[in-house]
Amino acid sequence: MRADDLDGHGLDQEGHAAGKGARAVQSDESNSTGGTDLRAASADGLNGASRAGKVRVVVCALLLCAACAEFVARGVLRAPGNSGDFAVFYTGARAWTHGTNPYDVENLKRVARQAGDVPENSLHNSAYPPATFVILAPVSLLPWEAAKVVWAGINTVAILMLAYGVVRLADLRLTSPLGMLLAAGVLALAPIHTGVHVGQLTPVLAACIVLAYLLDDKRRVWLGGVLLAIATVLKPQVGMVFIGFEFIRSRFRVALLATLFTALIFVVAIGWLAVNHVDWWSSWYDNYHAFMHGGAGDPRPINPTRHQLLNLHYPLRSFLPPGPAIEVITLSFVGTLGVVGLIALRKLRGRRAELLGLSLFGVLSLLAVYQRYYSAILLVFPLAWAIVELRSRRRRALPIISLGLTAVFFVPTAMALNVAAGKGYIPAGVADSWWWQGIIMPHQVYALAAMATVLVIATWQARGRIGQPPRPAATDGN
Repeated sequence: MRADDLDGHGLDQEGHAAGKGARAVQSDESNSTGGTDLRAASADGLNGASRAGKVRVVVCALLLCAACAEFVARGVLRAPGNSGDFAVFYTGARAWTHGTNPYDVENLKRVARQAGDVPENSLHNSAYPPATFVILAPVSLLPWEAAKVVWAGINTVAILMLAYGVVRLADLRLTSPLGMLLAAGVLALAPIHTGVHVGQLTPVLAACIVLAYLLDDKRRVWLGGVLLAIATVLKPQVGMVFIGFEFIRSRFRVALLATLFTALIFVVAIGWLAVNHVDWWSSWYDNYHAFMHGGAGDPRPINPTRHQLLNLHYPLRSFLPPGPAIEVITLSFVGTLGVVGLIALRKLRGRRAELLGLSLFGVLSLLAVYQRYYSAILLVFPLAWAIVELRSRRRRALPIISLGLTAVFFVPTAMALNVAAGKGYIPAGVADSWWWQGIIMPHQVYALAAMATVLVIATWQARGRIGQPPRPAATDGN
């Protein structure tokens, strides 16, 4: 066993076994316990031979069923009747496909009227890159009523693939208690419900990222590069982080392929607009400026939806005046944690190191630049890391804290507080106070900042365990 395995337990033995290129195929139980006796005990618990094992399976199965029901009720069933965000993507992609300006709101309204009963009040200034419309072009060819149902179906399938992919990424089986518990946690995340409900791009983006890393394990780097490119095109501020993570982990082939495919999609998108003589740049820039200054991306109180923001600019703007100080503090915090985590991760190998890196850089990407509530779908990575860590017999304080911080996102608390204040359930004197606006309402941002700190500490704890003798993991039937 290699000394640089993250946990010293052989969890990630496949692809790292000693010998001349030998590839050991390990079962989930072997990965968890590293021994035949413990594997037998785990299988015994999983098959329900013990009463405790049966109870564990039943409880986790019930939790998974409840999470599925919540996901369907709060996300899937509401999507066809809303899909407000998708209306912007749909009309923009349809305008791009027809060779017209996808950033002109008046043009989008004309496109909406031609496509069917698209809610024009949902149309606003879009700042998504032209390449996004290349991915959405096939769906935009459908009439609106069909397109929004198809997109809701695509998002639903993407979330199911995400849940399964995260379970596999954690080296668990979906039929095991911890596998069901992790899948239930994924489906219970409120940002996922919101993303599907409004027709966002984040479900497809997250599924592409998880599948890309699973395919990378199977050496299917071309397909992995394509998936990372799609994620980057859908949301560059997220996708570029994970391409960068591939470079950090020295997986240069998939990283370079993802970069190449991303560039090709941008060339197609901009080239099509150029062929049709569309003057889109000035419209896009005006939209971006309006969006970030007085629009939905503005962290100032002038933005009525700023409670949905997740980047550090939001709470900082409650205490500091406009100026470079907010940007300096944000970049210093995110940059410091990123560099410290990067130094530690360079020494780590194995599946837990993978999950830890994905978790850290996913959370930091939420804090660094404009991100909204539905982007917290990236918390599936720290959720998986924490559950994997909890099944071993070692210090569990950090994963428990991480799970507690993730639990903040099982309920859309900021939205609920905003609605309560709007309906007068919270006195105006309280709702307008500095501590309410600067501390209570941005509590989700503070949770992310605390989680990033916890994950950095975890990387250094893991780094310190390199070379230590292995300790047996808990036999939890996984």
